[in-house]
Amino acid sequence: MNVRSKEFSLKYLSVLEKVLQVNWASNGDPIVSIEAIDETTVEALAKELMALLHSSTAQEAIEYERRCSRNEIVSVGFGLTGNFSDFVKLGLLCGDRVVLWDILASKTLRSGITTQSASDRIAELAGNLLTLKPLVEDGAVVVLPHPTMWSELARDLLTELKKNSLSTSDVGFLTALVAIIEGMQLHPYTLAATPDPSPELRNTDGAKEFYSKPNQDFQKSVSALLEFEGMKYLREVKPTDFYDSLQDKGDFKRALRGQLAMPVEGLSEQQKASEREANIANLISLLERRNAKVLSYASGVGEASIGAISGTVAAFSVETAILQAAALGVNSLVQFWSAGHKVLQSPPKNVLVQTFARLEGMHRPAAQDVSIDHFTKVSNASQEARDAYFEFMSFHWTEERHYFLKGLPADMAREVLSLVSSSDLQIIVNWRRHQEDYIGDYLEYLSSVDKDAYWDHLSATFGGEDGLLMYDNLHHVEMMTSRSMPMHVWDSMLSAILSVHWKEIERKKAGFPLEYFPEIIRFQTIDASDHRKRCADPTYLT
Repeated sequence: MNVRSKEFSLKYLSVLEKVLQVNWASNGDPIVSIEAIDETTVEALAKELMALLHSSTAQEAIEYERRCSRNEIVSVGFGLTGNFSDFVKLGLLCGDRVVLWDILASKTLRSGITTQSASDRIAELAGNLLTLKPLVEDGAVVVLPHPTMWSELARDLLTELKKNSLSTSDVGFLTALVAIIEGMQLHPYTLAATPDPSPELRNTDGAKEFYSKPNQDFQKSVSALLEFEGMKYLREVKPTDFYDSLQDKGDFKRALRGQLAMPVEGLSEQQKASEREANIANLISLLERRNAKVLSYASGVGEASIGAISGTVAAFSVETAILQAAALGVNSLVQFWSAGHKVLQSPPKNVLVQTFARLEGMHRPAAQDVSIDHFTKVSNASQEARDAYFEFMSFHWTEERHYFLKGLPADMAREVLSLVSSSDLQIIVNWRRHQEDYIGDYLEYLSSVDKDAYWDHLSATFGGEDGLLMYDNLHHVEMMTSRSMPMHVWDSMLSAILSVHWKEIERKKAGFPLEYFPEIIRFQTIDASDHRKRCADPTYLT
């Protein structure tokens, strides 16, 4: 494990976090305040980073990469990053570990400029790196001193470069080549938007081995895949989630290379572009065929296997089948689902389909609401409400939030609840950690204070990995079997049945907690005052 590189990288991120006074959003993203980056901050940041870059920890990290990059495939990016998230994802696909050079201390901070544009640039660079902290902790990404900080050759070349007008891609590529010459076996990569390095650089020995034509073609194909409209969820998924999706998928990278490989050598750039489009189209077709198979099988099972359930199932309406089965009791629900689980539940054998399906499932734009709308809502609230909201979200446990709200006047408690975002909700109700009883008590309290907030919180519980909240009181089950639930709560519950509780149904587990769903569904579709809209307007879940 790259202990030395990781140690240096974490210390580097720690300096950024401390000096720039970084806060963290509820979804785990860093918040770097541009307004706080003044001349004093720049001086302090430059001083601490330079001390770290000249420390023994930095030298040990460099020596480690010289020794151990021979045993791993290590990628290093160069050129225009464009979308930093895509830049890192490409690097993760090209190697086992991604090297990012420090440019904050070695370049940006050396000027000492504190203009608005300079502050923006510092905040952007720091924020980008801090988003990768989980990947650094896993050893998948490392930050290293720029070669000009430790290589005499790099410094000499930089002096020569000042006499010539080289492109950004040439400078970045040459930096990677210097590191290779200095003993690091790095594989350069870049996004397709970056101009190709000059032929003189690409024809050097190091470039021919580590930046070969097949490697270049693969990088351009992945760049095109990231830009493809039908795969836009690949761009939305965070690099950390992207990396997690590749774990335990040892064959994925090889399979992706095979899928995107050029059929023959000697093609012109125009022919390669045409082949690239065809390869991506074939991949999309592969994924679409899987989706069509799932939908058609779900439809067939609904009509052929439900047996005793009256009525026919609309084409592709898995939800309708669930409603009808559940209305007869949990045994019918289990009987229906066990009949259809073989195709719907069994993981696809194709590792490409399996991994892309997982990536698509990670794309939850509604939950990523550290947005302008939420920021505006909080900004427009009274100072008292803002302060109370920030204090409310600062607590570690939901029990503490519960007692805090109870100590506020009812009107203020409702105003605080109105500022809670969907990302906040995930933290409040789905970070269970044996806190189910406390979360349940908190929900019961909300039901008497703010009905809308209560239903929003309850809806969020179905979005967690544990699904239906289970605790001793079960007040929320009583609410769902005696009150009409809003449609968004209804949709969330059915989604949880299809996903979180799928395996329990598959195992024909007819007891706890599945035993509660038939009663809830029966009430909401038969006895609730607005039951007709739930029966007449099904949501087609995917």
